[in-house]
Amino acid sequence: MKGGKAMQQIGVIGCGVMGDGIVRNLLHKNYNVHIYDTEPARLEDLRRKGALPAGDTAALAAACDVIITSLPSPVIMENVIVNSVIPSAAPGAYILDMGTTDIATTKELNEHAEAAGIHFLDCPVSGGPDGAKNGTLSMMCGGREDKFKEVEPFMREMGASIYYLGPSGSGQVVKMCNNLVVSGVITVLSEAFHTGETYGIPSSVLAEVLQSGSAATKAMDVFGGNIVAGTQDEVKFSLQHMAKDLSFLEDFTTKERISLLAAPVIKELYDEAAAAGMGEMDSSAVSLMYKHEQQKG
Repeated sequence: MKGGKAMQQIGVIGCGVMGDGIVRNLLHKNYNVHIYDTEPARLEDLRRKGALPAGDTAALAAACDVIITSLPSPVIMENVIVNSVIPSAAPGAYILDMGTTDIATTKELNEHAEAAGIHFLDCPVSGGPDGAKNGTLSMMCGGREDKFKEVEPFMREMGASIYYLGPSGSGQVVKMCNNLVVSGVITVLSEAFHTGETYGIPSSVLAEVLQSGSAATKAMDVFGGNIVAGTQDEVKFSLQHMAKDLSFLEDFTTKERISLLAAPVIKELYDEAAAAGMGEMDSSAVSLMYKHEQQKG
């Protein structure tokens, strides 16, 4: 019996880059995984691996003890949860939002779920597609602590580092902080490589030097290869999603009257890259902005 109780019927709504890895990991660990995505092509390979495609999100929710969401926007998330999942799920079911959602929407969804006897936890993740597939994600969780403790053993099937951070919305606040750091590091790495290349130092050499000293960073491991090789079509985390998360951070800090200095500059650069048509590329595509600026000069 996994998860400390009978949590064998798992649903995953949203089978993009992260959702796909989560499904594969849970199938490998012998869970019954029900899946739904608006793009049927994403479901076929997972079906062949043993996943169970659902006709719609309502059917998925009705069949599952735990419903995991990995959706691209708060608008889609709210529509799916309020209009489909909550009315269909059995009381006592768990909803784990493993995407990035703004704080206001997160708290609203938690209230809707609680009124229906369903347990909602915001638990955005870090670790990229490899972490999802290997079950080594970092999970940042907000919600009722007693419900977190009930579902935590199951979460450990997906994550190597599980953090309970406080009431509803706490996980999303920490995820925004995480992505501020990641986007900032990608930006600074891009600037460092641009500087070195201008002087004739290959980025591959500079990357090795940086990783051997105090400038070493996990972001280099995840995104550095794309920056060095110029392979921004190999998406670890899309630029448009990073820009979205920086917008959430801006909205939150404005509302809470938290003054930031670096974040607005980083956000502006990502917004410019998205406007230049790089939104569906990897977040490391922000490095291309330096080449554009050089060409303009």
